[in-house]
Amino acid sequence: MLESFRSNMKGVALGITILIAVVFIFSGTGTVFLANSSDGAVASVGEAEISEFDLLRSISNQKQQILEQNPDLDTSLISDDILRPAALERLIRREVLVQTAQKNGLSMSESSINSEILNVEGFKTDGKFDQDRYKFVLQNQGYTHASFKQMLNNDLVVQQLISGVSETAFVTEFENQSLASISEQSRTYYYLTIPVNKYSSEVSVSDNEISDFYQNNPNDFMTEEQLKIDYIELKPEMLADKNAISEEMVQTRFEAELADLDFTESRRVSHILITENNDTLIDEINAKIAANASFESLVSEYSEDFGSASVGGDLGFTSGETFPDSFEEAVMELNIGEVSGPVQTESGIHFIKLTEIQKDEYVYEDEKARIMEDLANEAVSEIFVEKLEILRELSFNAESLSEVAEDAGLLVKTTDYFPRSGGKGVASNNVVINAAFSDEVLVEGYASEVLELGDDYFTVIKLNEFKDEELRPLTEVKDSINEKLADEKLEILMKEESEKLLVELRDGETIEALAKENNLDWQVVLSASRRVTEQNPEINAEVFKLNTPNGSPTYDYFIMKNGDFVVASLESVSSGDYSSAEESVQNGIITANLSINQSTELQGFEEASREKLTIVQ
Repeated sequence: MLESFRSNMKGVALGITILIAVVFIFSGTGTVFLANSSDGAVASVGEAEISEFDLLRSISNQKQQILEQNPDLDTSLISDDILRPAALERLIRREVLVQTAQKNGLSMSESSINSEILNVEGFKTDGKFDQDRYKFVLQNQGYTHASFKQMLNNDLVVQQLISGVSETAFVTEFENQSLASISEQSRTYYYLTIPVNKYSSEVSVSDNEISDFYQNNPNDFMTEEQLKIDYIELKPEMLADKNAISEEMVQTRFEAELADLDFTESRRVSHILITENNDTLIDEINAKIAANASFESLVSEYSEDFGSASVGGDLGFTSGETFPDSFEEAVMELNIGEVSGPVQTESGIHFIKLTEIQKDEYVYEDEKARIMEDLANEAVSEIFVEKLEILRELSFNAESLSEVAEDAGLLVKTTDYFPRSGGKGVASNNVVINAAFSDEVLVEGYASEVLELGDDYFTVIKLNEFKDEELRPLTEVKDSINEKLADEKLEILMKEESEKLLVELRDGETIEALAKENNLDWQVVLSASRRVTEQNPEINAEVFKLNTPNGSPTYDYFIMKNGDFVVASLESVSSGDYSSAEESVQNGIITANLSINQSTELQGFEEASREKLTIVQ
C-alpha cells in the first residue's frame, strides 16, 4: 500500500485542498491544513481563540481561490491587507456557529463522520481509501485521529445548524401575491421609432470645428509613454536535445538501475485490527478462523481499522518494509490464503491474511523511453542551472545584454514598443512590465535582476528605447474627432425631435398620429409581461422602467443600443395574480420568497447568537 501511496504523493496537495466538501460557508475554507499554532490570538469568540496562523491560512486559501478563478490577475492587487478584514470576519462568524451548535447539543453519528472521511479524495489511492495516506496527512498536519474527527464533527454540525435554521423559514400567501403582483405585472403601451439614419445625413462637421476641438482637448490625443526592451529568455526546452542521448548511454543507465534493484517479492495482505488486548475477543476470532469462517465477514464484524474494513481488510502490497517488524515477520511465514495468529504491534492486535504474491520485472524495452527522457532532462538541468547562474552574475550592472547573451550561449531579443498596459509576447507579462517601468531599468538604465516568469522560465531585461507621451498629429485623429462630433450633433438633433414629440403627446396627440405625420414606424403592445418574447425585449425592458400612469399615460423616450430613439406611451399597468399564474411560475415565486426568508432567518439567528458571546478583536 505504501508503494502505491508514495507514487501518488503528488496528489496529496490537491487532495488536501478539496478535503471535505461540506459547510465552510462562512469560513470559506476548511481547517485541515495545520493544527493549532503558537502564534498570538487575533480575536476571541467566547472562550475560543482565533490565532494569527488561522487568519493567515484563511487569507492564503482565499487568495488561492481568487487566483484559480482569475489566473491572469496581478497578485499585487490582492494583498493580505486587503483580504484580512473579510477573512477574520468569516472565521468569527464560523466560530459563533460552531459554539452555538455545540450549546444546542448538535452532534454527528460515528458512522456519518466515518463516511465523510472515507469519501475524501485526498485520502484515496487508486480510488480507494488509503489508511496509510490518511495517517500520513493527519500526522503531517498535527492531527490525531480523534482530534481530526472532532474538527470534522464541528464542521458537520454547523451545516446541520444552518439547515435547521433555514428550514424554519416559511412563505405566506400574502408574500407570494405581493411578489407576483410585481413579477407577473403586464403593461399596455404604444411606441414609435426614430431611426438614427433618418437624420444622419443632416449632420455635418466643419474643419474649423474639428480644429477647435483638437486644440481645446489636447489631453484626449496624447500618446502613452512607451518603451521597448532587450531581453534574454531562459527555458529548459531551449536547451533540450534528445539526439545527444545515445543508445549506449541508455543501456548503461539501464544496467546501473538493474544492478541497484532488489527484486524481492511483494506480498498483498489483509488484516483484522483490534486496538485493545482482549483475550476473550482474540480467542473468539481465533476460533472462527479455525472453523474456516469467511475472513471478509470477520473483518466486517471485528476490525477497528474502519478504512481497510470497507475493502475486506485489504492493506495492499508490502515488500517487507512497509509495516512494523512483527507484522512483516508474520507475513513472511504465511502461504497464500493462510491467516496468522494474533500479532502485536503499536497499533494493536492483528490477524493477517496473505492474499497474493508478486515479483517485479525490469525490462529494457519498457524502460528505454523513460531513461532517455531522464538522461535528457538531467543534461538540460545541469546546463540550465549553469546558464541561470551566468545570467545572474553577468547581468548585474551590465552595459549591454549582448555580451551576457554571448557568454551564456543565448540570444538577445527586442520587443516592439509597449505602454504600461503591456504589449505582446514577453511584454504581456506583469512581472516584465513592472520591471521595465521601474526606476532601476527606466530611469537609471540598469539591467533588471533575473526575473522568474513561471516554472523554470527566466528572463533578464534592459531598456532599449523610451518614447515619452506626445500629442498625436491632427491628421492622425481627424477622422475620430469628426465621428465624435457628428455623433454628438446627431444625438442632440434626435433628442430635440423626441422632446418635440413628447410635447405633442402631452397636448393630446397619439403615437399613431405622430408616426403617420412624421413617416415613422409605430407599434401597440397589449398586456405585455416582463418576459415578452414576441415583442422587442429591449424596448419592453425600458417600458417596464417607466412610472405607473396616474390618470393619464406616462410618456418618455430612450436610446436603443443601435442608436435609434424610441418614444413610448405607457397606457396602463395590471398587477400580476399569483393564483392565476402557471404552476412553474408559482413554484419560482415560492422559491424566491423562501430564499429571501431563509437568508433573513439565518442572519437574525447569527446576530442573536453573537450577542450571547463575548467577541474581542
